[in-house]
Amino acid sequence: MKTEPIPIPLTLLSGFLGSGKTTLLNRMLSECGDMKLALLVNDVGEINIDASLVKTQLKELDDSATQMVELSNGCICCSIQGDLAEAVEELVNHSGADHIVIEASGVAEPTQVLQALFAQNLFGKKVSDIAPINALVTVIDGALFSKEWKRIHSSDKAKEMIRPNEEQP
Repeated sequence: MKTEPIPIPLTLLSGFLGSGKTTLLNRMLSECGDMKLALLVNDVGEINIDASLVKTQLKELDDSATQMVELSNGCICCSIQGDLAEAVEELVNHSGADHIVIEASGVAEPTQVLQALFAQNLFGKKVSDIAPINALVTVIDGALFSKEWKRIHSSDKAKEMIRPNEEQP
């Protein structure tokens, strides 16, 4: 009789390209102490640059205990959701990890990734059954966010000044 795997908590790390996801992941690796992390790094391109950066960090830390899976050539929120489910199941069953961290591509929609993790397969199973979501972390570039916020809100005020009594589209 096949035993059910022990659930491993999962953290989804998301954010725009260049926001600092890989930097945060590398910091997590250097600060995790005795906790064994399993990593899943997604890049939409054929060459997974983020995974290469994480591998470099693992070599510097001499961390052969951490297992990493690369998912390239598609986004885990849409085109390769099936690969995501398989990779998480593989990590739960064979990594011996205490925690799984998924670094999503910079173009991934976190809500769609979560939907994929909570979707039932043909057997009524969900990835979240074996890898319950522990945290959703979205990294932002603070300076860029502030600049865009000001730009958007200043354009809203300009529209109000031009047509103060009309409804905005």
